[in-house]
Amino acid sequence: MSGLSPFATRETPLRAHVVTQDPRVRSGLERVLVEQGLLTGDAADADVALVDLAPGAKLPSLSVPMVVLVDPGARPTELLSAGAAAVLPRGCAPDRLCAAILGAGLGLVVVDAEMARGALPEPRALGDEGETLTAREREVLTLVASGHSNRRIAKALGISEHTAKFFVGQILGKLGVSTRTEAVVVGARRGLIWL
Repeated sequence: MSGLSPFATRETPLRAHVVTQDPRVRSGLERVLVEQGLLTGDAADADVALVDLAPGAKLPSLSVPMVVLVDPGARPTELLSAGAAAVLPRGCAPDRLCAAILGAGLGLVVVDAEMARGALPEPRALGDEGETLTAREREVLTLVASGHSNRRIAKALGISEHTAKFFVGQILGKLGVSTRTEAVVVGARRGLIWL
């Protein structure tokens, strides 16, 4: 990565906790993170967790955003639904890894473009081009992207929880997806919401 690391401009450096079963992988990842301007440490002090996830393993239960490194064939939508904030292939370049960590630390969802391309519906499968989201549906999608439950969406918009659930269902149908996470990813790709 040329120039300053994105972490060099932060007032307080992000602290990352590396989660892996292999001590050599942990050492290598920690070295890369330190070289990029991050601090590393224990889970209790971490702002973000970097998880090297073995094939077939489940995500750990952590209270901080998780940047997950997986084999290229893994399905990012399943990992995002399980709680990952970012999904990248193992062996990705240090600058891409750092960008994902910074994004996750700022509350964004990050998915490697190649992994997303194979896992998300193509635009032509998203329904008729004339079927666009209403202003209210875009509001609801923005709240979904912020992690709001149907109850919190209802409270924020002054509507019933049943109506919030209806709007979420409408959004999923119009975007041609089956989960809230997929709706956020597709909505962002289509420029319907800003993350």
